[in-house]
Amino acid sequence: MSEALSRRNVLIGTAAVGVAAVGGVTWVATTEVKSSALAFFKRARPGVTIDEKSALVAIEEFVADWPLAKRLVLGAAWNTAGIDTMAAMTPRFEPPARHLLTHFLLGSNFFLVKDPRAQPIVYLGNRAGTACANPFANLDPPPA
Repeated sequence: MSEALSRRNVLIGTAAVGVAAVGGVTWVATTEVKSSALAFFKRARPGVTIDEKSALVAIEEFVADWPLAKRLVLGAAWNTAGIDTMAAMTPRFEPPARHLLTHFLLGSNFFLVKDPRAQPIVYLGNRAGTACANPFANLDPPPA
């Protein structure tokens, strides 16, 4: 019952192995970024309870448009030394770290609650129907 090794079978097998490898590498890179970013959120806001499930959604949104190479490099660096350590050591790593924390805080209820330490901080995402995601924006026209 051995099947002949044809060119078609070799190409199909190679394609399947390639897809599995790329999928595996992408999964590992994304997992590294998620675990590092979640730890970073907790270190950046000590004493604040962060809802992990919604925070992971924020992280996934943040890295969704990144190319695989950027996920691998930042994921490996952030997982090895920590996001805040890499941002302090190398200026190249500081903007992604700041943007990640800003993305999470602006999309969460952090600025909407009276005391962030009194209740969990939950990422709500982009609020539909709002003109601006900035909770400090005053979009009311000036009084005449």
